[in-house]
Amino acid sequence: MFGTTVFGMVAEVKMEQARQLLLSGEKNISEVSDLTRYSHQAHFTRTFKKKFGVPPREYVKYPC
Repeated sequence: MFGTTVFGMVAEVKMEQARQLLLSGEKNISEVSDLTRYSHQAHFTRTFKKKFGVPPREYVKYPC
C-alpha cells in the first residue's frame, strides 16, 4: 500500500476486479472493460497485458 499513488491503487483495484470478472466467465472482454470504467477497450487490453503479461483474451483461455 505504501510507495504508490492513489491513481496507482485505483488502477490495481480495477485490474483485480477485471481479472475476477473475466475468470467468472459471466462477462465478455468488452463488458469487463466497460464495468471497470475504461473508455476504450484497446486501452483496457494494453493495461491488462502490462499487468498480467497476456492480453485478456488469452487470459480467459489459459488463466494463470
